[in-house]
Amino acid sequence: MNKMKIYEISVLAATAVLLLVNVLFIKNAIIGINIIIWGVILTAVPYGVYNYIKYKRMKDMESVLPMFLRSIAEHSKSGLNLYDCFKMASKEDYGPFSKELKKMVSEASWNVGMNKAIKKFIDRTDSKTIKRVMYIIMQAYVSGGDITKISESLAANLEKIKEIEKKRKSLMSQHVTMIYAIFFIFIGIVLILLKFMAPMMSISVGASQFGMSFGGDPCSVCHDPLVCIGCPIFNSVCLSLGLGKTMGAQCYYKGMFFAMIMIQAVFSGLIAGVIESNSLKAGLKHLIIMSLSGVLIFMLIGWLGII
Repeated sequence: MNKMKIYEISVLAATAVLLLVNVLFIKNAIIGINIIIWGVILTAVPYGVYNYIKYKRMKDMESVLPMFLRSIAEHSKSGLNLYDCFKMASKEDYGPFSKELKKMVSEASWNVGMNKAIKKFIDRTDSKTIKRVMYIIMQAYVSGGDITKISESLAANLEKIKEIEKKRKSLMSQHVTMIYAIFFIFIGIVLILLKFMAPMMSISVGASQFGMSFGGDPCSVCHDPLVCIGCPIFNSVCLSLGLGKTMGAQCYYKGMFFAMIMIQAVFSGLIAGVIESNSLKAGLKHLIIMSLSGVLIFMLIGWLGII
């Protein structure tokens, strides 16, 4: 079990314990919501940053693969075997990939064999592109194939793929910018609604000819615990973040709109990552930026008394 799996299991276990403690021992909803909010931040942000750094490292390794393969082809042309080709290539600077090269060369030098050293590297890397490239080289080495031609062919194909991805990223960057613009426009609309509409909605206006009323505190007329589960949650979020002094219609709407901003940030961030790099892990960067921006803007506006 690798370190990342242990971390994920630890986070899930800690979250389960946290929720259990909230339910059994903490009767104050505000304290409970605060614990959950800060617990999520302290676990999700490091997890997201770690995954993004890991993803960036993997992409850096993929970007130098064509140069590495060209180097292998050149050394192979001079008559060196695969181990010596890797040994010579490990002396060159390929960023994070150089460390893995040196590790493979070191393992192969201890009578493990180049084949097993490459297989170990395939098992510990998460990049599908690197796995495929190294697997092809390993099979060519085992079957006695022409390493020079195979390396040159792989390098040419990877360069074409890299060029296509670069063009795609350039085109998709406009859509990512649009997602950010939509997100901040959404925050602006929410703030306008809270500034002008929430005070109006919190005032109950009767309509006796229909036997009903509009506005007011929706939680005051809600009696079904299942249907009204949002009332204590949104009110507690509002009070926890210091957006209101007492529970009521305005506090309810502030908590509700804050939750909407967070939902928008999560899904917009993930979609931006998929559009930009076709990866949810790449979306963690955008998710963190949008979430923190939403929290800071919302709380700053609230503390300044604008809403």
